[in-house]
Amino acid sequence: RRQEQQESQLALSSQRLRHEAQISELEREFAAKLSHREQEMEEHKQTEVSQLKSQCAAKEAEMAATAAVDRNARLQFEESIHQRTEKAIAEMQLTTESEMKKLQ
Repeated sequence: RRQEQQESQLALSSQRLRHEAQISELEREFAAKLSHREQEMEEHKQTEVSQLKSQCAAKEAEMAATAAVDRNARLQFEESIHQRTEKAIAEMQLTTESEMKKLQ
């Protein structure tokens, strides 16, 4: 009877050790999978950050180009106004001088 109890306890101890070993193995596998998943997520995040930075740089370049075109257009418009004003002033001076000569 005593021997049966010892064998039963030994069997239970052996089974418990096997279960603990299985649990440890599952914990190691889970930790490895978790670590791998975290690494994948970090890589994905870095990829997204890089893409967003590229998109921002492209948009900034586009905006800078648009601003340069706008500046050039404004400068051309201002130059055109200046030239027309100078031409009108010159024409008025000629007309005035011509009228003055007629009056003399």
